[in-house]
Amino acid sequence: REIQQQPKADTYKIPMPVLMDFLGDKSNYERLKSTLRSLNAVQVEWNEVNSGGTQWTVSSLLSQAKIIRSPSQNIVEVSLPPDISRGVRELEQFSELNLIMARELKNQSALNLYRIAVAYETNPSKLTFRKPPEEWDMYLRVKPQGHGAAFEYKYFKRDTLLPAIEEVNRLTHLNLELIEHKEGRVVVEIQFRIEPKTVEVLPLLLGDAAKEAIKLAEAELRALGLKATEAISIVT
Repeated sequence: REIQQQPKADTYKIPMPVLMDFLGDKSNYERLKSTLRSLNAVQVEWNEVNSGGTQWTVSSLLSQAKIIRSPSQNIVEVSLPPDISRGVRELEQFSELNLIMARELKNQSALNLYRIAVAYETNPSKLTFRKPPEEWDMYLRVKPQGHGAAFEYKYFKRDTLLPAIEEVNRLTHLNLELIEHKEGRVVVEIQFRIEPKTVEVLPLLLGDAAKEAIKLAEAELRALGLKATEAISIVT
């Protein structure tokens, strides 16, 4: 998010307090370093198919990260691999998430599902794309399935899919409904129906007068041009 707001560059400078505040601990310098180490160690891979053939790519998430401390300012300087940089900066490829809610998701599969759901939230049909369960497994799984391991939908549903849905529904502004498309008794494709929560169903332990004030505040924020996700976060 910070990188998107800056001009395109080889390296990006972010004030250190911004990132430490997002991590929830403004004084834990070691946690910031640990987080940057983790991001530097993360590998991402993807396949692209076009008229010219196929392409497989693997990349680290960060090329390099520095913490520069001086009497005048403390900054974090990061550089991104070329394809990662392009994906982050091209907004049509990089959905702007509600970062407050995304931070609450502890399960990587839930975060991956939330990313997809947010991208389709404004779809008039309120539906995501339809894909075979095996492909959804690749989208959501934290680690690739072991070579030679047979895919079984019932285990994927039990161990990955349902826990991710439960976490997204419990912790974010969205409710997801699993839709299974079958041929006979076999599930051949799945997709999700997306419904944004209203203020009334958010866990707000407030009286009726406060809830009515919150509804009015949300309406005013939406009228100013904020997205539903932003407005609900602010009033919550």
